[in-house]
Amino acid sequence: LIICLSIPFEVYANNLDEFLFTASNILPMLFLMFFTIFSVIFLILFFLPEKAYKIMCALTISFALVLFLQSNYLNATANSLAGDNLAITAPSTFMLILNTSIWIIIPAVAVVLAIIKDKFGIMPTIATIISIIILATQLITPISCILTNNKIFLSIDERLSLSGANESHKILTNEYLKGLSTSDNIYYFCIDRFDEDYAENAYQKYPGIYDNLTGFTWFQDNISIYSHTYPAVTNMLTLSDYDAEIARSEYLNQAYLNNQTLSVLADNDYQINLHTQSFYAYTDACYFDDYVQNAKSVSTYGIKNSFMLTWNMLKLSFFRVSPLILKNLYIFINSNSCNTYVQELDENNNEKFSLDMKEVCDFVNTTSVKTTDNKLFNFIHVEGCHDLVYDENWNKVGLSFNKDISIAVKSSFMIIDKYIEAMKQAGVYDNATIIITGDHGKDNTKPYEEGVLTALFVKPSNSSAEPLQISQAQTSHDNIWATIVKSANINTNIDFGKSVFEIPENVDQTRRHVFHTYTSTLDEYTYQITGSGRNFDNWEIVGHKFYNKSLMD
Repeated sequence: LIICLSIPFEVYANNLDEFLFTASNILPMLFLMFFTIFSVIFLILFFLPEKAYKIMCALTISFALVLFLQSNYLNATANSLAGDNLAITAPSTFMLILNTSIWIIIPAVAVVLAIIKDKFGIMPTIATIISIIILATQLITPISCILTNNKIFLSIDERLSLSGANESHKILTNEYLKGLSTSDNIYYFCIDRFDEDYAENAYQKYPGIYDNLTGFTWFQDNISIYSHTYPAVTNMLTLSDYDAEIARSEYLNQAYLNNQTLSVLADNDYQINLHTQSFYAYTDACYFDDYVQNAKSVSTYGIKNSFMLTWNMLKLSFFRVSPLILKNLYIFINSNSCNTYVQELDENNNEKFSLDMKEVCDFVNTTSVKTTDNKLFNFIHVEGCHDLVYDENWNKVGLSFNKDISIAVKSSFMIIDKYIEAMKQAGVYDNATIIITGDHGKDNTKPYEEGVLTALFVKPSNSSAEPLQISQAQTSHDNIWATIVKSANINTNIDFGKSVFEIPENVDQTRRHVFHTYTSTLDEYTYQITGSGRNFDNWEIVGHKFYNKSLMD
């Protein structure tokens, strides 16, 4: 009940905005799994002799109690839906020992009580009381969710209409993912969590990894504006500063509707294609202006694999109930992975864009280049260095926790190299403007103890033959749009500030960075960095605000 029904239903009900499937897509399979496991346990108990039956009963009830305690009270730093924090920072040794001890002691005591002679006949009463408490709490949770959330059993379109969407549901498709302009190209690649250390380590391990980046400059003292994908990607696309006073959906919708970046490109006759993920970077593609070419209405909706979708929901459940030591050893799952089993197609059967490295790679390798005579701006966001480590065929092989993720950087650049080679072959590489960076650097669960830099590679137009240059200029993501506008000679009256190429080396700059905690409450720390970002003495906290809400609310 805890693993198969209560927790999956609670996770679904409390995070409807993040899930792209309905309750009817998961409940039948969840009930099937529930009754299968229930039947197995029942049969085992039914055929056991009396003493073994008592021991098995004691283990079953005691583990149910431990699962209940773990999921509600013992998860330490696992505050996010999937417990992402645990994949980055391990809990203290004391917490690990305490947590493991509870998992050992409670079942052990239960077995001892089942074995010893029960002179007063109180063991059945204790077992019944514990069972009733666990059953009641696990039934109250889904009942409460049903009574307090009127959107649980609605379709996605019905949910959107309740949320006030003024158009039909739209997605960002992969239609123009492999697009190329015959005249002017601006490519903006975002490798998720692309820390400067990761870029440098990959360069040491694979010396030829950046050989294709002719005409590029590698800025090795670059700082992102935000510490997490949300709101970093939205800020990268719109320059709209995050406002924690308003809801996530309100910030995202306002950022795109009122932007002065994409609209400037549109005014200069650019075809704009955005390839990024919903929930973290946008709410619904219906909120994009018409100039975003790959924002399309959904024509067909379905589930690619019902079993795997349900299994991923169960993995969220397993993560929540597992002891801390197992969470840190091998378990990783995030809620967005469930959406990979949802298929949304536009009227031309173009799928919704996915950050998944293998899916992007397969599309790039099997799809022909789609050329356009229009000027082209293409933003491509890939999973990159975000926890999962890939082999050279883009198969997931592990976690980045305490592992070398240079292979993930290499995999990302193998995709980017496909675009660079296509531009060179088409003879349009020379006047192309190309940005390669991350949305943020390595993740932290608390205010920084060292400087965090985000890798940045830039190729301006009319720079194609020179080998990769390295610069220690103190740059920021605040400089990227100025770089794009000046490189592509875009006509605008808006002052976007300095290009990265207008910032001299060895001259101290003042930059900003905003760090957010990723827990049930939100601490916002604003840093001012004067001088080299590598020197943590230059990082000063100039603002701290607390909000009684999650970053993703």
